[in-house]
Amino acid sequence: MAQKYQTQGAVPYPHIGQFLRKYFAAKGVNRAEVARQLNIADSTATKYMAQESLQFGILWKISVAVNRNLLADLASHLPIAYTTPRETALETELKALQEEVNALKLENKIYKDLLK
Repeated sequence: MAQKYQTQGAVPYPHIGQFLRKYFAAKGVNRAEVARQLNIADSTATKYMAQESLQFGILWKISVAVNRNLLADLASHLPIAYTTPRETALETELKALQEEVNALKLENKIYKDLLK
């Protein structure tokens, strides 16, 4: 019988083991090497790939081992629009840079007109 936390709600969550298996295959990640980094048996890592749900701490450790924010990758599957503070800061910086580029283009045009 499934645990209560494993019962899918109106918005189902992705199968974490399948998510990890697909990520490892796509990026050529060696499961045995990740298991060594996590100090677990390779068979335990294999069991992780079969589980529908994994503890946050395990996902955190795997993310560190593969040098990838797998938690953010999973969060991108949520049907909720969310912008991180880092994204907001980057958008602000991008807007400022675009304004600077536009000002420099205008300045460049003025100089070209003066040279004619």
